[in-house]
Amino acid sequence: MPAEHFAFSGEVHPFRRTAESGAKVTTSHCARCGARMFAQSSGNNTHVNIFATTLDDPSAFKAVSNVYLSEAAPWIDPPPARFNFQKMPVRPDE
Repeated sequence: MPAEHFAFSGEVHPFRRTAESGAKVTTSHCARCGARMFAQSSGNNTHVNIFATTLDDPSAFKAVSNVYLSEAAPWIDPPPARFNFQKMPVRPDE
């Protein structure tokens, strides 16, 4: 979702890592239970990725893309999505 419209309440613990692209990714986890809540990349700081597990009714949303399909367990059946990528796609401006 656009970062300018994103807000949350509660305490989170950030985990920072370097993505394959070299961008820094921060994934925020719930301080109480450790669930992944949302993530943001320095390579695209205009958007925040919200994990479906945080939604009251994730069935109200449809997947836009599946990423890292090359690393999915054999028993994973990815949901239908508009875009499917074996790895993280390269942004057109990179």
